[in-house]
Amino acid sequence: MLRRFCTLGLALILAVVGTGAVVLHARASEVRSADARNAAMATKPTPSPSPEPAAAPSPEPADPTETLVVPAGKLAVSVELKPAGQVGGQLRAGSEVAVFSTTAIDGARTTRLLLVRVPVIGFDAGDQGKPGVATFALTQADAERLIHVANGGTLHLALLNATSALRVGPGVDDESLFRAQPGEG
Repeated sequence: MLRRFCTLGLALILAVVGTGAVVLHARASEVRSADARNAAMATKPTPSPSPEPAAAPSPEPADPTETLVVPAGKLAVSVELKPAGQVGGQLRAGSEVAVFSTTAIDGARTTRLLLVRVPVIGFDAGDQGKPGVATFALTQADAERLIHVANGGTLHLALLNATSALRVGPGVDDESLFRAQPGEG
């Protein structure tokens, strides 16, 4: 009987000591990780805040380690884009795009202009043939519209310049695809 109590007591002591060692090791790892993150943050350049992103596309891709600059009153919203919707690899942070959506309701597809003159504040093209991720500066209402289509339709971007003319309209569906539009000959 005494032998059982001694064995049980020794097992309990070993369990407490082992648990304490694991907890101390975990805390030490957390401290080392936090120190490494703080050191990395201290050496990382901080971009100067600007109220609006540049209007012209930047010639070089943005450094993916930089923090996004979100204009005042806007939200940063990211969506995945298939390679065909990425404007032939020409998309960059600082670009301005129009967002087109194709959705299907009861089997009828409709494509139309969803958002006009949207600033791109980040872009990751992804691997060859894989979806990329574009990040836009949007109002809440536009973010809701974009997210809705991204979760049930297809998005295509159109790269814009200062003189690009856009007209919001009913878009095109399977029935109206080959009909002449107003103003066309």
